[in-house]
Amino acid sequence: MKVRTRKLVSLLKRSIAAFEEPRTPADGKNVAASIPGLNAQGKVRAGGSPDKRPLGLFPRTEASYHFRAETLIEIRKGLFLFVVYNTYMVKTNVMRLLELAQVPYEGHEYDETIIDGVSVAAALQEEPDRVFKTLIARSDKGLLFAFDVPVAAELDLKKAAKAVGAKSIEMIHLKELLPLTGYIHGGCSPIGLKKPYPVYIDETAQLWDTIFVSGGKRGCQIEIKPTDLANFCQASFVPLTI
Repeated sequence: MKVRTRKLVSLLKRSIAAFEEPRTPADGKNVAASIPGLNAQGKVRAGGSPDKRPLGLFPRTEASYHFRAETLIEIRKGLFLFVVYNTYMVKTNVMRLLELAQVPYEGHEYDETIIDGVSVAAALQEEPDRVFKTLIARSDKGLLFAFDVPVAAELDLKKAAKAVGAKSIEMIHLKELLPLTGYIHGGCSPIGLKKPYPVYIDETAQLWDTIFVSGGKRGCQIEIKPTDLANFCQASFVPLTI
């Protein structure tokens, strides 16, 4: 798939470069004769290489040729950008689940090597209080819960225990994150958890029209309305931070 995509991108690049190159007729000859892949009558030469054939029919005057060429340039640029966007903006399971439930969201990408939450907010050029991290904790009875708090904030374990009705609660070990949630550190989301753990969102999320949570992998965040997130996850807004 990646190989075919690279070939397609390469083809579109060559096509754009070919059409953007200015061409003028020599000695009053037909412009079509100077276009790669066409004969003097403006038709595709027999036996030509398919990846070098221009799309469509071309006019036989210089003025109309340039007008048509400019249109094709814009079309091919659009196709090129479409291919690149869909190649690199790969949908995550989080996105697919939201789309299946018809929940509106917007995806955002950043350098996947950035893991620290505050640095993620900076990469998105957003306030740290608007970007939320998902933390997994275990109660004294062994039950697991997901807590979403701003990336610059710290989870108050006493408030978290009170919210879930437990005597005490503690964070899980990092090595447990993947087997318990299906997500790795830096890409944990309250959406699409391996099991439907109860989700609690810090009450400050309600101060924003939209907030950011992980899209389910490093380098990807989704922007979503707090109420939409809470409804989808059947979550509650509670005070959770120190």
